[in-house]
Amino acid sequence: MKEQRELKVMFNKSGGTASKNSYSPKISIPKAWLDDMNITLDEREVNAVYEDKKIIIQKKIGRA
Repeated sequence: MKEQRELKVMFNKSGGTASKNSYSPKISIPKAWLDDMNITLDEREVNAVYEDKKIIIQKKIGRA
C-alpha cells in the first residue's frame, strides 16, 4: 500500500505545572493506514524512529 496525504500537526496547550508556553504536538494518522499495519485497540504499540528529518512508525513486534 502506498498512499500520500497532507496532514496537519495539532498543538494543544499543556496543563498542570507546565510552562505557559508549553505545547503538546500530535498528528492524527488515517485509520486505513493503521488497519493496513494491523494496529488495533488490543495491539496498539508502535516503534517510532526519527532520523535524517524523517519519522518512521512501525508496529511493535512481539511482547516484552
